[in-house]
Amino acid sequence: MTAAKWILHSPKQAGAPQLQLLTPLADGRQQLLWQYELPQAEDEVVLSAFYSDSEFVVATCSGQIYAGDIETGPRLMVNLPNVGIYGHGWLDKDRGEFWYVAEQPRGDDEYPCLLGWSLADWRPIKDICLPEYLDNRRLGSTMVRRRDGCFLFYERKCGSLAQREHGFWCTNVVDGQSQFHRIEGKPLLKGVRYPSIHLCPERQLALLPVSECLLDESGDS
Repeated sequence: MTAAKWILHSPKQAGAPQLQLLTPLADGRQQLLWQYELPQAEDEVVLSAFYSDSEFVVATCSGQIYAGDIETGPRLMVNLPNVGIYGHGWLDKDRGEFWYVAEQPRGDDEYPCLLGWSLADWRPIKDICLPEYLDNRRLGSTMVRRRDGCFLFYERKCGSLAQREHGFWCTNVVDGQSQFHRIEGKPLLKGVRYPSIHLCPERQLALLPVSECLLDESGDS
């Protein structure tokens, strides 16, 4: 059997997060095969996906990361300190890696961090401190990995109306360095809700809204 015949589902409900394994039936319904409570999970599931025909990984936004298979169910592999509720994961099946981004304690302070593990044995790969002015509430929703292995995180800077700019922080997981790449055009104003960003890693494209000053025929804005 292939992973396409299994469906991982986390139902919205009060209490500890649950994980279900479903299989589609010929009549369009789904059959529940098992349901587990995720041990020590404190908040909602933000990622659940298969990385082989029967093995999967699950992550919550509060720092719990699980691995398992269709026979044994989920088991807790990593339990990160919970200093926020904005953690998010990235599964890289081609490289056999799992990455997680969240605010983490480092010394006497807290920083947004990018952490990676090998799926084969859950050996830590990297622990990278990201630029501290990144918006930790939006790290996961704008996180994407390029073909060269670097991670991108969108950032909007709105110090004043005239000085607005935006772009992507590019983090190299080899040396841990991050560089900001500015995008042409102005981002939406700070008072406007965070822009909806659509990422397509297969095509290496990002679609996001910008605002520009439109001129009439006289040249007035």
